[in-house]
Amino acid sequence: LYKPGRFLDVDESVHTYKGRLSWKQYIPLKRARFGFKFFMLCDMNGYILDFIIYTGRDTLYSEKFSDLPLSSRIVMTLVEDYLDLGHCIVMDNYYSSPDLFLYLIKRKTDAVETVRSNRKSLPSYFRNSKLKRNERITRYYEKVMALKWLDKKYVHVLSTYHENNTTIVQKRQTQVEKPTCIHEYNDTMGGIDRADQLVAPYCIPRRRLRKYYKKIFMVLLDLTILNSYHLYKIQTQETSYDVMTQLQFFIALARFLLEQNLQNNLSGHLVRIGKPSSEPTPAR
Repeated sequence: LYKPGRFLDVDESVHTYKGRLSWKQYIPLKRARFGFKFFMLCDMNGYILDFIIYTGRDTLYSEKFSDLPLSSRIVMTLVEDYLDLGHCIVMDNYYSSPDLFLYLIKRKTDAVETVRSNRKSLPSYFRNSKLKRNERITRYYEKVMALKWLDKKYVHVLSTYHENNTTIVQKRQTQVEKPTCIHEYNDTMGGIDRADQLVAPYCIPRRRLRKYYKKIFMVLLDLTILNSYHLYKIQTQETSYDVMTQLQFFIALARFLLEQNLQNNLSGHLVRIGKPSSEPTPAR
């Protein structure tokens, strides 16, 4: 029903839960600092294509990639169904590694991501070199380009399809020259954050739920409703311009489900009333 675009984002999403749970996560940079961690695959519009619920050692990853490091195994499990189709995977520095990029190239898949300077397989010269403001250096291995650029801080990027060129970007009232790979990374790395923003205003879970499985069920229901809204917009925009807002869609969906439930209850009640009793009526 849904055909994603070229760019697919891999990132984690945290959903609030403060009860006792061995695999509860704490990520201070996220809006919900404590809670369940979902590894998610989204497109740029925030449509959720796949996810993995982190459950500690029992987390389910694809056995096909058991020989890869954990971070690479997460990525390959999520994008397994989208390999060999020409997509570009956009990730942050937790997942990135040169070895993962070389594997993706073999599967006809591009990738771009920030990378940690101490990541294995990066050359020591590339890691330790000193630059002036707005200077950059690049290194190549086969199709992989590693770029180091000094803005306010050092930025390290790996890419399989960019070249060492720059783009003029409007920043406030001035124009700034920025490497093209970093500019496109900033434009395309936001699908998971966009999905979180769309879910947040009308989320179903209550704050004080103590049973973690109930909370997870409600989170999954939120994600399902968000995806259905994306599909509704695509179908409606093809035929008319009168598209409901997300809140209007949410209310219409709730009313429809209530009406269906009421009709089912009434039909079941009428069947029970009209059914003849097989037991004899007791004598008074």
